[in-house]
Amino acid sequence: MAKFQNLMEQARQEAIAALRGEFVELVANIADKVSGAEDGKPKRLRDAAVENLRDFLDSFADRNIFEDEQLAELVNQCRTVISGTDANAIRHSSLVKENLHSSMTNLLKTIESSLEGVPRRKLRFAA
Repeated sequence: MAKFQNLMEQARQEAIAALRGEFVELVANIADKVSGAEDGKPKRLRDAAVENLRDFLDSFADRNIFEDEQLAELVNQCRTVISGTDANAIRHSSLVKENLHSSMTNLLKTIESSLEGVPRRKLRFAA
C-alpha cells in the first residue's frame, strides 16, 4: 500500500511539474519575442504564440487536476496581463510590448523559482 501511495505521489508531482513546465515554455516564448531585436534583426511575434498561451489559459482549469494553487494564481496573473491584447497590438505598440515583456519576465522568474526541487520529466497533456 505504501509503495502504491509513493507511486501516486510521484505521479502527482510529475503531472504538476509538467503543467508548470508547459506554462514556463509558453511564457518564455512570449517574453523572448517581445524582448527586442537580436543581432540587429527584430524578433517576430506570431499570432500562434499568443493563441497557444490563450489556449493554455483557457484550458488550465480542466488540466489542473491536482489543484496547484500557486500555478493557478500565476495563470490568473498571466490572464490579466494578456487580456485585451493580441499579437497585432503587441507588434505595433512599443508600450504594450515593453509592459508585456516586463510582466512575462516577472511571471517567468516566479514560476521557475517554484520549480526548484520538483522532479522534471517531459510530459504532454492533450488539450
